[in-house]
Amino acid sequence: MPPFLLNWFDKEDKPAHPHALLITHVVLKGFQMGAVLGLVLTPAYHALRGKARGKDLLIRTMKSSMYGSAGFAALSGGLLAVKYRGFGPTKEHVDDAVMDRAFRLKFHQSQNRCDIYSIACEVGAGLAAVPLGLPVVPSLASGLAAGCLLHFVTSSFMVKNETWAQKKQAWKNTYQKMQ
Repeated sequence: MPPFLLNWFDKEDKPAHPHALLITHVVLKGFQMGAVLGLVLTPAYHALRGKARGKDLLIRTMKSSMYGSAGFAALSGGLLAVKYRGFGPTKEHVDDAVMDRAFRLKFHQSQNRCDIYSIACEVGAGLAAVPLGLPVVPSLASGLAAGCLLHFVTSSFMVKNETWAQKKQAWKNTYQKMQ
C-alpha cells in the first residue's frame, strides 16, 4: 500500500503504523529511482550508440525502467535494514526514531504528491499498454517514472515553498502538541 494511502485512513496526527509507513516509503522511492534512471538513461545511451529506434527503443526503455526499478527497490530495502540497526540499541530507540521519521513523512506535502502522481501515472500506463499492444509490467515501471518526472516538472508551481527552518518549526510544534 502506498504511504499516502496509509495517511488517508489515519486521521490522527501521530501515524498509526509508523514502521509500515517508513518501509513502504523507502521501497517505493527505490522503485521510483530505478524507474526514472531507466527511463532517462536508456534513450540517451541508445541515442549516442545509434542502435535502437522507434518501437524497439520504447520496449528497451520500458524494460530497463522495469529492471532498474526492481534493482533499486531491493537496494533501498537492504539499506533500510542496515539503517534500522543504526536507529539505536533498544526497541524503544528504534520505535522513537521510526515514529519521528514516519511523522515527518505523513505531513510532507511534496513526498505525498510525488507518490500520488507516480501511482496515478503507473495505473494509466498499465491500462494504456493493453490496447496499444505493449508489455504491461514494463509499462507500469515507465508510468511510475513518468509520474515522478511530472511531479518534478510541475512541483515548483504547485507545492507551497517553505524554507527548511519553517518546515522544521512546524513539525516541532505539531510534535509537541502530541505529547
